[in-house]
Amino acid sequence: PDAYEAYLKGRYHLNGRTRGGLGKAVQCFQQATATDPGYAAAYSGLADCLCILSLWGLLPPEAGCGKARGLALQALALEPDLAEAHTSLAWSTFNYDYDFVAAEKGYKRSIQLNQNYDTVRRWYGISLSMIGRYEEGRIELENAIRLDPCSSGHHWALGFVHWRARKYEQAIAEHEKSLELEPNFGQAHWGMGI
Repeated sequence: PDAYEAYLKGRYHLNGRTRGGLGKAVQCFQQATATDPGYAAAYSGLADCLCILSLWGLLPPEAGCGKARGLALQALALEPDLAEAHTSLAWSTFNYDYDFVAAEKGYKRSIQLNQNYDTVRRWYGISLSMIGRYEEGRIELENAIRLDPCSSGHHWALGFVHWRARKYEQAIAEHEKSLELEPNFGQAHWGMGI
């Protein structure tokens, strides 16, 4: 129970997407893995934090997405059918190794294991947009929003996909929805600025 509580706190802080919150999330996930070294989901959560910190330029790539990849593999060794771990591996593979084919296989495997895991839809949608597959990315983000309509991050991500597709009015509308849900969401302010 202690490991699970630390894990839930980690996910809470991770979802806030603030610099301080990500640091707290790392501590929570580390506490969860120290309490239960066999807790695969906690390694996946830690991987997600490190990858995001690296993408934000707060960690060097090797210490961020590079280490995240190893943590995701560790989670998969513990629990091969954990959708979260497949997502973590796909996200870090996309952002660190730039192996788009392997990342897409990982995202699809995660969706196959848990169609209701909204984070995979979000990160898969962002990844698709980064390689120019905007319509597919939009569909994945709309799926994420259907799964969690109150996620400011999902609305930001759909705005990001629209921005990448040069659909600026739709991008602004999604960033505004994101800010309605969370007025201090930094990525949505960044999106509005862009």
